[in-house]
Amino acid sequence: MKILVSLLGCALLLGAADVGSKLKLDKSVTCKVTQKPLYQHPEWVALSKMEDGKIYYFSSFKTMMRYFFGISPEEQQSVKERYVVDYATLDMIDATKAYYVYGSHVVSSVGDDLIPFASKAEAEQFMQKNGGSRIMAYDQINKGLIDLLNMNF
Repeated sequence: MKILVSLLGCALLLGAADVGSKLKLDKSVTCKVTQKPLYQHPEWVALSKMEDGKIYYFSSFKTMMRYFFGISPEEQQSVKERYVVDYATLDMIDATKAYYVYGSHVVSSVGDDLIPFASKAEAEQFMQKNGGSRIMAYDQINKGLIDLLNMNF
C-alpha cells in the first residue's frame, strides 16, 4: 500500500510541482554523498528523515545505503524514516517496505543500483522486461552488497 500522507509530505519537501506526476526537484537540492544535483533524475531520489528533523537527499537507494553503512551505529539509530521512488509509479514509498531488483539492465544516475518497487508483483514484471537476478527485501540488503554495487571490494 502506498503511503499517501508520506507521499504528500515528501513531495512537498522535494518541491514537486504536481503530486502523482514525475517528481521535480528544486535545482539547489543535491545528494548528501555525491553532491550531484538531483532535479535531473528525480525517479532515482531517496531520502532519510532524521530524528532532529533534518532531511538528507540521495542520488539513489544505493547511495543512501552507502551513507547509512558508513556512519556510526549511534548515527544509524537517528534515522527515523527512509523513502525511495517506486520505479513503476514514481510515487514516494517507505524504503523499508519496498522490494528491490538486483542485477537488471537498468542503471541509475550513479551506475548499477537496486531498483525499488512498492510491490513484489511490480518487481517481477520489471524483471521480465529488464532482467535481474533476484528480488530482495530491505532487510536482505547489507554493506557487502552495496560495496559490490559500488565496486568497492
